[in-house]
Amino acid sequence: MTKNCLQCKNNFDPTHGDRDKFCSQKCYGKNKEHFVKIKRFVIDPRTGCWNWLLAVSHNGYGTMKVKGKSFRAMRYYYELHREKIPEGKVLDHLCSNVVCVNPDHLEIVTVAENTQRGKSAKLNRSIIGRIIDYYKKNNLTQAEIGLLFGIDQSQVSRIIRGIAWV
Repeated sequence: MTKNCLQCKNNFDPTHGDRDKFCSQKCYGKNKEHFVKIKRFVIDPRTGCWNWLLAVSHNGYGTMKVKGKSFRAMRYYYELHREKIPEGKVLDHLCSNVVCVNPDHLEIVTVAENTQRGKSAKLNRSIIGRIIDYYKKNNLTQAEIGLLFGIDQSQVSRIIRGIAWV
């Protein structure tokens, strides 16, 4: 049994995957009918960010459900407008705005690269030097130093031991 896609009118097999009206995510995204009911994001004219307006996770990322399956909104919009994200890869916000779902502001990276970029946003050579000085000259624990600089104790430990930011 085949159906016609509501967007491109091509025939497709609705038993393949979880599609019943559209042949692909791309056609689903192009069809405006399903977006009319709820405004999902607003575009910030200053930054170009598409700021998510609906549900967010405990750490601030936009979340949504499609056919009963939960997704990070940024992931959904990236795959809708760009390409599928390879297994083991994640998206990094180039704009540092976790509610942004603009595919132009997202980049596919490894988990390690995303983690390092996140820490890089907080740290630079000057701050690393200050962390080491605090540890050597003050009677503060690594956890206390971490609180001062907005990082966790394990990151302070790696900096002091020369494992990170050498």
